[in-house]
Amino acid sequence: YTYVTWAQFLTLSLLTLCIGFPLCSLITGDAGLLMPFILVLIIAIIWNISMSKMKEAVQTRRDACILEFPNMVSKLSLLLTSGMVLREAWYLIARSKTGPLYDLMNKSCDLMDNGDSEITALHKFGVLSDSTEIKKFTSAMIQSAEKGNSELATFLMAQVTELWAHKRQLALQQGEIAA
Repeated sequence: YTYVTWAQFLTLSLLTLCIGFPLCSLITGDAGLLMPFILVLIIAIIWNISMSKMKEAVQTRRDACILEFPNMVSKLSLLLTSGMVLREAWYLIARSKTGPLYDLMNKSCDLMDNGDSEITALHKFGVLSDSTEIKKFTSAMIQSAEKGNSELATFLMAQVTELWAHKRQLALQQGEIAA
């Protein structure tokens, strides 16, 4: 989102300057001196609109990921405690549903298919999610994978109960806001 927003801002700013300065040169008197300031004001408005749209898009994606995150972790813990390998469980969950969280999981699956390690794919998944809960989860998963997955099942079970309590609190907060 950031690259697209900056490209949009730069494009519209340059377009405004390219059209505005020749028009400023055609206007004589005090109005001609005022036009560059108006152009700068228009560019500031364009920047504000671009940044607010980006923040809204990132926030809606982050909220959607956080709402679905407890379901994903509980599925992952069930599959891993039943004896499945982390990579296979990750693939199965990523392909099971659609949504922003599962799209990010599919991107990490694509990274693993292209030769990246599980640790690198999990790290990029956490970074792309832009959520502190998911980043915390992925860093703990990475540490567990580096140690050898011995404590992964107990960690996931504890994480599931914590995440469901957090989801319950978010639902209560959203209910109070809606009321």
